[in-house]
Amino acid sequence: MQQLRAPLGGRRAVVRALVVAIAVAPAACGSSGNAPPPGSEAGVVARDGGDARRDASGDATAESGDAGAESDANGDATSDRDANGDAAEVSTEVCGGFVMPNPSSAGLPNPAVYIVNGDGTITEKVSGLTWQATVDTMRYSYEDAATYCAAKGAGWRLPTRLELVSLVDYTVGAPGPTINAVFTSTPPDEFWTSTLYYGNDGDAWAVGFDVGYSDYGVRNNPDLVRCVLAPAVTCLPARYQLEAGGLVRDLTTGLTWQQTIDGVQYTWADATAHCAALGGGWRLPSIAELQTIVDDKKEYPAADLDVFPDTPHDDFWSASPDASGAGAAWYVDFFYGATDLDVPTRVFYVRCVL
Repeated sequence: MQQLRAPLGGRRAVVRALVVAIAVAPAACGSSGNAPPPGSEAGVVARDGGDARRDASGDATAESGDAGAESDANGDATSDRDANGDAAEVSTEVCGGFVMPNPSSAGLPNPAVYIVNGDGTITEKVSGLTWQATVDTMRYSYEDAATYCAAKGAGWRLPTRLELVSLVDYTVGAPGPTINAVFTSTPPDEFWTSTLYYGNDGDAWAVGFDVGYSDYGVRNNPDLVRCVLAPAVTCLPARYQLEAGGLVRDLTTGLTWQQTIDGVQYTWADATAHCAALGGGWRLPSIAELQTIVDDKKEYPAADLDVFPDTPHDDFWSASPDASGAGAAWYVDFFYGATDLDVPTRVFYVRCVL
């Protein structure tokens, strides 16, 4: 099996160094062991440039009822069912959001639909987001990237992490570009997002269109830029709604999740079978869908524990295989929210989606 490319974060580089050995002698059981214990320096990215916590500026904007929004402005949440045990709204008001599209060839709900406009932009109908059709090869620091997008005119801005993830076509293998061919001349490289890394304001999230991962890097580093124009902002009284049977309905994405997990770690094949065995349309989420429940304002775990109270700071399988044919599959590391590839014999946690 070819060695998989390491994304931006230093923790990914450590994991990737193990992949070849794992492929030769795959683990049969036990924890993935990626996350260090609280207070440990093991695996901490050496790119940190500050220690202030980020605010909510630059978060996603879009029409209500559409999917994948950021958490509320304070990153806080409250969780209660009503006295009758019926569905209850969870967390405070949330503004913005969009339906997360899946690649049209993936055979999953919400297939992406791209419309080429006559003004040098492309609109994706599922998310409602409008994008620059082409990008140049100029590289910018995080701050200069934001300035560049704002200079394009009213409403244009640097996309959030989740918005840019919506453009990743994970059915396209490395070396990419892992994006729909309608976006001609896209370099297979890293692109900035507006989302700062919670653990350190000196870092910001980027998406690599050479493989399709999302991870963070130093804000002073030069990366490419694709600007976004989102629909008008509307707000919902809450993002999540608890429903009978231990379910969580995401009112922004339209997806329904298991609120709690069974605590068992599965190989990729067993994870797929586990969700399908629940019946009624339950399935393993795509790598794009799974990222919609990453909470960018938290880490260790990068999840809203008021909504998903038993989330470990560890890895969760997605349904998305590595399209390059390297024999791997995508997962989300809920230690801090990055994505990566690993061999399917590894055992990770599972949260099924409906």
